[in-house]
Amino acid sequence: TRLLDISSSPLIALYFAGEEESMHTKDGELLFLEIPTEWMKSFDSDTIEILLALSMLSPVEKLELAHEALHILKQFGEQSIQQLKMSPHATEHELDEKLQLLIQTFNEKRIVKKLNNEVEKEHGIYLGEIHPFDMFAIAPVQPRQTNERIIRQQGAFIAYGLVSPRVAIEWSERFLHARDQKTVRFVIPSQSKRSILQQLE
Repeated sequence: TRLLDISSSPLIALYFAGEEESMHTKDGELLFLEIPTEWMKSFDSDTIEILLALSMLSPVEKLELAHEALHILKQFGEQSIQQLKMSPHATEHELDEKLQLLIQTFNEKRIVKKLNNEVEKEHGIYLGEIHPFDMFAIAPVQPRQTNERIIRQQGAFIAYGLVSPRVAIEWSERFLHARDQKTVRFVIPSQSKRSILQQLE
C-alpha cells in the first residue's frame, strides 16, 4: 500500500516501535507529529482514493504516470509565465482556464485512464477527472471508524503519492516541532524493547 500507520495514542505507537521481533537488535524510534486538524482528509475524498489506487500500478506504470504529470505541470508553469509576460495583469480565471485544458489533456493519457479504472474497481466510482497535482500529494487520513483494529489502535494513516523517500521525510519533519518546544523524538534502545513491551502488555 501507500499508507503509513500512525496513532493518536503514544502508548500504542510505543508498542509498535518495539513490537517487530526481527528488529530487536536495532533501536526503535517514537515520533510525535503535530498535524493540524484541517490537514486531515476524509477516507472517501477523491485525493485519497487516487493515492490508494496507485498501489495497483506496476513500478513502470508509476514512472510513466509521474512523467506525464510532471510534463503537464511544467507546461502549465511555462504557459503561465508566458501569459504573465504578455499580460502582467492576467486574471486568475485566465490561468485556471489554461490549467483546465492541460488537465483534460492529462486525463486522455492511457495510464491516467487506467488509474481512473482502478479507482472505479476499488471504490465503485469513476472520478472522470484526475488532477496531476494529486500524483505527488501527501495526506494524513482519518479512516472510517468501522474497523475494530483501527478503533482499538486509535489509528489513522498518512497516504503518499509518487514522491521520493527524501520528500516524504521532509514532509514529516515539518510536523516534528511542537509548540512548547518539548522533545518530539524518542529513541527506543534495542535492549529495552522486550521490557517495554512486557510493561505495555
